[in-house]
Amino acid sequence: MAVSRESYFFMSVNSLSLLLCLTRFVGKSSGAVVPAVYIFGDSLLDNGNNNFLQTQAKSNYTPYGIDFPNGPTGRTTNGATGGDFIATASSAFGETDVIKVDAFGTNYASGGSGILSETGTILGDVLTLNEQINYFNSTVANDLSTIYRIPAILSATLAKSIFIISTGSNDYLNTYLQPQFSNSSQIYPPQEFAKLLLDTFEQQLTVCVCMPWLNLFFAKQILDFIDVFLYILLEPWFATGRTPAVILMRQESVYLDKTREVIEVHQASISKYVMVNPLEQYCSSILAGKDREYRHPHNQMSRIIKPLFQDDAKETSETMAVSRESYFFMSINSLSFLFCLTMFMGKSSGAGVPAIYLIGDSLLDNGNNNFLQTIAKSNYTPYGIDFITGPTGRTTNGATGGDFIAQFLGLPYPPAYLSLSQASRKITTTGITYASGASGILPESGSAMGDILSLDEQINYFNSTVTNDLPTIYSIPAILSAKLAKSIFVISTGSNDYFNNYLQPQFYNSSQTYSPQQFADLLLNTFEQQLTTIYKLGGRKFLVYSLGALGCLPIVRAGANLTSMCLEDVNNLINLYNNGLPTMLQRLTSTLQGSTFVRADLFTLGIDQFQDPVRFGFSDGRTPCCNFDVSGKCIPGGTPCSDRDDRLYYDAIHPSEAVNYKFARDCFFQRNSKYCTPLNVQQLALK
Repeated sequence: MAVSRESYFFMSVNSLSLLLCLTRFVGKSSGAVVPAVYIFGDSLLDNGNNNFLQTQAKSNYTPYGIDFPNGPTGRTTNGATGGDFIATASSAFGETDVIKVDAFGTNYASGGSGILSETGTILGDVLTLNEQINYFNSTVANDLSTIYRIPAILSATLAKSIFIISTGSNDYLNTYLQPQFSNSSQIYPPQEFAKLLLDTFEQQLTVCVCMPWLNLFFAKQILDFIDVFLYILLEPWFATGRTPAVILMRQESVYLDKTREVIEVHQASISKYVMVNPLEQYCSSILAGKDREYRHPHNQMSRIIKPLFQDDAKETSETMAVSRESYFFMSINSLSFLFCLTMFMGKSSGAGVPAIYLIGDSLLDNGNNNFLQTIAKSNYTPYGIDFITGPTGRTTNGATGGDFIAQFLGLPYPPAYLSLSQASRKITTTGITYASGASGILPESGSAMGDILSLDEQINYFNSTVTNDLPTIYSIPAILSAKLAKSIFVISTGSNDYFNNYLQPQFYNSSQTYSPQQFADLLLNTFEQQLTTIYKLGGRKFLVYSLGALGCLPIVRAGANLTSMCLEDVNNLINLYNNGLPTMLQRLTSTLQGSTFVRADLFTLGIDQFQDPVRFGFSDGRTPCCNFDVSGKCIPGGTPCSDRDDRLYYDAIHPSEAVNYKFARDCFFQRNSKYCTPLNVQQLALK
């Protein structure tokens, strides 16, 4: 065939357009037939799911169902629910338009459940909204695909279906208004709690909205598909160095000399552009915390793309009265369904995770040290300057990485254990922070700074939570075990065993007692025993931090009079531990049945960020944001930098909130990340 490359491209585009039009035709056929009704939510819609769960929230007995044909079914009424009536309706709208509903669909609703994962747990095992969405995911991926073997037809069928959702009432009735069982009313004022519900619900709705598009190309992983899709359409121009950067509805296009950068923005390998996954961000900008630029990578995309659209671009049409930036974003909008695909894969957040437990040091401590006699405190300005309540004890300007992971899971920030009264501890179901700044694996690490919670003490407090507090909520041991097995444990420890122990010979004799390798082995063996103890107490899913690049910390570089280099002696020392950590975690995975360990490689991440901060979205990778004292902490009452979102370090030891957010986001969402292996946190949650 004598077809030009341009013609080939538009034939490819037209083929895709035909497929899209076919899907649209199938989804808009006359007769207004609704193929299915899918029901999510609480007892207003539950028609029997709770009958099969270990929960008090059941209605499968008389006088419920007295007017239902089959008697009691689990519906919390005398007959049918509103969802039942909608599913069986044949209602006239005007004189001609009739909605007809086929007898098809699934009810995932669970009485007692709510938007938040903790809601309803005081009643026993209920299906949270996240779990219901995961079951719907299974329906689409495993069940419907066997009926609708053509992905486009399955996609169209789902697009024509009706989704009925009733949720949120129990987040108040069984949570916020039950202070004897939940501490949510102590953590959130009314308006903040409402915002938490709305933000979480919006994420959950976004998952359902984008889900049907996934089935259009369900056979492939989305990122692999995008690579193949772009290659098929754009390969004819690779040889000439010209690639169409945009696809417009009128089949007009712009060809660029600098085209491979555009392709890389679309593909998964975009870490050099800061955005680990801009596609996931496109479908929803609902991200944790305040509306900052670094949390909206699609805004950064405009700055990345802009230099590509310069005067050297070769336009094939001189009649387009549209800016070059507009061409790009018009094409992005025309391919928005592709973006929704990754949104589905990246936003099925909570996966039914009931709780998150944070254990370790200052990277996770959110206030425990406030209640101890120690100088390792951060409960003063300029710490917490960007946190909603101001200083809390977190060693950063805002939230920690553990906070963000909790929010991605649909959970509230886990409170500090020592901040809770005995009564509050017995009603806290969504997780707790036991971490203590300056602590380490060994009991003596950090003790020179005063009274802190060693890792053993933190585990003892978790033991108390499991044996004394949680049983008052989950009275059935099997339910408690199931909740703990589904929870996620985030652990950051070991840095202070070097920073506040081995490297401080004036306070500790460990460097005189142990060679570097012996000390690393001591830490790994002790830590292995501690992780095994947590496993015996019920933990099954772990995210374990490696040691960061301590030799690159501003406080260390300042002591060695280094401005642009890391102290390699320190990095080499701690890597004796880091190199042994993967083997130890793999051994635990093999020996502790049902356990899964994800390793967060903070060392490699820290080196990469230090060497090329711009690639990660930071303009300054050397200078702390606040003025610091000899210990590396911010001077109390000092004024921090105004560009803290662009800084790697907030004080001379700890990262900024921007670093915490990006690490948590990437470790949670990105697949095949070199920084979190062998799974991301979302995959860990789904196991």
